[in-house]
Amino acid sequence: MATTQKIQSLIDDIQKNRYFLPEFQRGFRWNSEQVKKYFQSLYRGYPTGAFLVWKAEIPSKIKGSTPTEDNTFTRLILDGQQRLTTLYTLIKGFPPNWIEGKPPRTDLYFNLGDEEFQYFTQTLMSGKQEWIAVADLLQKGAGAYIASVARSNRELSEYLLTQLERLNRLDNIKNYEYYIQEVEQQDPLQVVEIFNLVNSAGTPLSDADLALALITGRWEDCKDKMRAAAKKYSKVHFHFDLDFFTRCISVIATSRGVFDNVSSLTKDDLIDAWNKTEKSLNYLVNVLPKHGYIDDTSFLSTPYIFFPLIYYISNNGFKFPDTQTRDKFLYWVYNALMWGRYSSSSESSLDRDIRILKETNSVDELIKMVALVRGGNLEVTEADLELQGVRSRLYQIFYILVRRNGAADWADPSLPLYNNIVGRTYSIERHHIFPKSKLYKIFSSNSSYDKSLVNELANIALLTSATNHSIFNTDPSAYLLNIDENQLRCQFVPVESELWQMSREGYLAFIKERRQLLALGINKFLHELYQGKSTIHVSRDVDQWRQRLEQAELAIRQLILEIATEYEEDIHPNSYIPQHFVAKIDGRVQKYLRHNPSENSETFKSLKKRLQFFDMSEYCELIVSNSNWQYFESYFGSKGAVQSRFTQLQSLRNTLAHNRDLTDVIIKDGEAAILWFSSVLRKYSLAAA
Repeated sequence: MATTQKIQSLIDDIQKNRYFLPEFQRGFRWNSEQVKKYFQSLYRGYPTGAFLVWKAEIPSKIKGSTPTEDNTFTRLILDGQQRLTTLYTLIKGFPPNWIEGKPPRTDLYFNLGDEEFQYFTQTLMSGKQEWIAVADLLQKGAGAYIASVARSNRELSEYLLTQLERLNRLDNIKNYEYYIQEVEQQDPLQVVEIFNLVNSAGTPLSDADLALALITGRWEDCKDKMRAAAKKYSKVHFHFDLDFFTRCISVIATSRGVFDNVSSLTKDDLIDAWNKTEKSLNYLVNVLPKHGYIDDTSFLSTPYIFFPLIYYISNNGFKFPDTQTRDKFLYWVYNALMWGRYSSSSESSLDRDIRILKETNSVDELIKMVALVRGGNLEVTEADLELQGVRSRLYQIFYILVRRNGAADWADPSLPLYNNIVGRTYSIERHHIFPKSKLYKIFSSNSSYDKSLVNELANIALLTSATNHSIFNTDPSAYLLNIDENQLRCQFVPVESELWQMSREGYLAFIKERRQLLALGINKFLHELYQGKSTIHVSRDVDQWRQRLEQAELAIRQLILEIATEYEEDIHPNSYIPQHFVAKIDGRVQKYLRHNPSENSETFKSLKKRLQFFDMSEYCELIVSNSNWQYFESYFGSKGAVQSRFTQLQSLRNTLAHNRDLTDVIIKDGEAAILWFSSVLRKYSLAAA
């Protein structure tokens, strides 16, 4: 059956509960541009499609108001929801009671001069008589609109009278007539199929929309369950929408990351998958904040991270079987976020990951897949951090590390840096360590490169709002002196005051050093997670530490030799080794030759042989000497960092050489230095470890 009906009549019938939305309908999805173009078409009298209505004797589950008993049939809108929601909202001034999602804007304006529609802009429209509010005119009618204006602005009302033809034409949108096709099919599943087919035009249904419609056709109560769950999880800052829950059900029930097999699921399959989804999420929203420092979903760049976790947990007793597996999954989460595992081809990547879990039930295989895409390397380098700001994926791991380190506010260390802390004064803000306004006097705010440099993650710290505003434009050399060094280290801020100078060279040296500290901190944290190391327990295997120290020393020695070869035309052999310890090296060589007379003394005049008699402090002095530093700076970035790491290596070496007790501090400092040197040298293929 088919009929026609004017827009005003349709709006009146919606208000009188004569039209409804079936539960399987998606929410309002149109954007402002679509609304504007729709009204432009209505004004010009262009075709804008028809409406498809399901005329049902037995009411399906619906959104909004309940049908009244005097209605013989229930009319449910299959095609036309976006248009009717838009019309109702602008003509009535508020959205219909079926609204789900963000309602359309009501600040649409019409230009009586060029007959174009635009959303309100203060600078463009304020005080301009040709711009009129569309909703205001449609609600009052053209005549009443002019009369209301005349009461306060005679000049404007006179102008509007000259534009009466266009005002009436705009108001006459309410008389635009639509063709309405009714479907009397009573099988809900067949109606869902019709709904999916007709909605392939216009604003296309996403795969999730189609899947949810199919699910709702078989299990009418599913959206009620989803809405209740969304409300529950939002109370603990985890915000999930219906699309998210739809994919959870699909992933669990079909073991696929795509929706291809949803149509084959029974109602029992769907209910079982939903129960598993809730049990898995109940577990995750407790684990992620406590052990993963992921406090809410707004922090994550993609919800796809959740689906492999939910799938694994639902198939393994609704929990991680042990702390090692949990930590490896967190390691996977952080790497998947950092390297954009789901940033492109999201569904196909997810489908591959779900297949991996189905076949292996192993997080290690998921990690291998991320590494494979990254070319086998999951370590963060300084180059990865260069020019990356708070919108980069690396910001997420930075926040996690700050939380994990127990970082507190710089002005009041009793206040933790936590996103969900109560009170605006204590909310977390991103603070430019070197003030942005002062840096823009040194760097150009018109250069995209300079802007990225000024706003680099390496120049960002997290502080409470109050502290951020109290520091404001203060030079770092002035205010950082008053901050506890431990709190600076918690946020990987260099503690060497010579790096705090407000100058071009000072800033560049600072961010170079901080990139190194951030890269080292990220790699060390992730390494511990994957290896299952506790932050307290450390290995006291002396042979292990001797071997690791030897590997680091060989790598450093190799670098010194490589530099000497690469710059042999510039480096004088007699100046490469600082003169003040040449005699000490010669003495050690002579002592060795006295005990080993069969050795050829001539060979010990080479740099390669002489380096074998250096200690850690002498390697360091050679590297940071005024004549040599220019050749090593590109590798290490900062003299302060090199000297600090060599001190840590020297302490570990002395402890091992003199058979002293390996304390936690010595081991952790030594390990940090070894990891730092390995990370710095690996990209030049010099590291032995």
